[in-house]
Amino acid sequence: MTAGDIDSGVVIADAGPLIALSRIERLSLLHDLFDRVHLTEIVRQEVMDGGRFDDATLIQQAIVDGWLVVEPLSDTHPILTPSGLDAGEISSISWALARREMGAQSLLIIDDASARTVAMHLKLPIVGTAGVIGRAKQAGLIAQAAPLLRRLPEVGYFVAPGIIEAVLRQVGELPQRS
Repeated sequence: MTAGDIDSGVVIADAGPLIALSRIERLSLLHDLFDRVHLTEIVRQEVMDGGRFDDATLIQQAIVDGWLVVEPLSDTHPILTPSGLDAGEISSISWALARREMGAQSLLIIDDASARTVAMHLKLPIVGTAGVIGRAKQAGLIAQAAPLLRRLPEVGYFVAPGIIEAVLRQVGELPQRS
C-alpha cells in the first residue's frame, strides 16, 4: 500500500518500527514506500529523548529532511486510556482513530503485539516492520527480504519467527505451504 492507496490518508509510525529500520540502516524504505510518514510528538520523544535508542541520527535526519513529519498531538482517544499500551502506541492509535472519525484514513506502522491487537480490534489498517520490508521487496526496492529480516534480531529487535516466515512466503522467498 502506498500513501496514494489510502486516499489522502497518512502513514503513522510508532517508535518500534522507526528504531528497527534505523538499526538495520533501512529507515529510507519508509520514504521510498510512502513518501511521507508521520509520528506523534510523543513517539518523537520516545525515540529521541527516551534513552531507549542510542543512535537516532537517521531518524533525526529524516525529520530535518521533512519526510518524517512530527505531529504535535497530545490528546488521546478515551477508548485507549486504560489499555495498558505505552504512551507512543496510545498516541499513534488515538490519532488514527481521530482521523477515521473525521472521515480520513491512516495506515499504522506498529509492531507491539498488544498494540496491534488493539488496532485490529478497532479495525485500523496496520503493518509492521516485517511487512514494510516485504512491501519493499514487492515494490522492487530491495532484492531480498530475508537478509534484512534476519538482521533484526541481530540488532536487538525481536520479530516473531512466524511473522518473518509469513512475510518470506508472501514475497516468494519461501515455498507456500501445501
